Amino acid sequence: METVVTAGDATLLFRALSELAEQDPLINVRRGRQGELTVSLYGEVQQQVIAARLSEEYGVDAEFSAPRVVCVERPVGVGHWLELIGKNRFAATVGLRIEPGPVDSGVRYRLAVERGSLPRAFMTAIEETVHAALLAGLRGWRVVDLSHVLNIQTILPPLGISVILEMVVVTSEL
Repeated sequence: METVVTAGDATLLFRALSELAEQDPLINVRRGRQGELTVSLYGEVQQQVIAARLSEEYGVDAEFSAPRVVCVERPVGVGHWLELIGKNRFAATVGLRIEPGPVDSGVRYRLAVERGSLPRAFMTAIEETVHAALLAGLRGWRVVDLSHVLNIQTILPPLGISVILEMVVVTSEL
């Protein structure tokens, strides 16, 4: 289950929930698509404990929405994505492969290209952008239990880092 948590001071609420999550691995806090704070729950008792700790330890009077069942998406087969040089407005080709993983394996990122073949910032931007895209799959739910593999890449030099990062953000949407 998960619930959206709100309070008068959203910054203090975020800081408090983040600290609680650091202390307790059963508390999972994240921002939703519209920036709302969402907390994963294992039941009503945990919600009551979190509310009490927020109030007692941080002086935050939090409100919790009605809990909802968490739905996730899992890939059922291998998928490929390719953006070719000359077919886009950027001087690069990027290819990704998505593979299903075992249940509860999370999201893994692998390289099937040589390290150093792209600037480190580019590799990092690709990985972060793919992780961000997996927050909402085809049905709007978080995508889990998969490997995403960077398997094709080409860059035409010289290319400034700002162009590289813009390219990744625009072209890496899954």
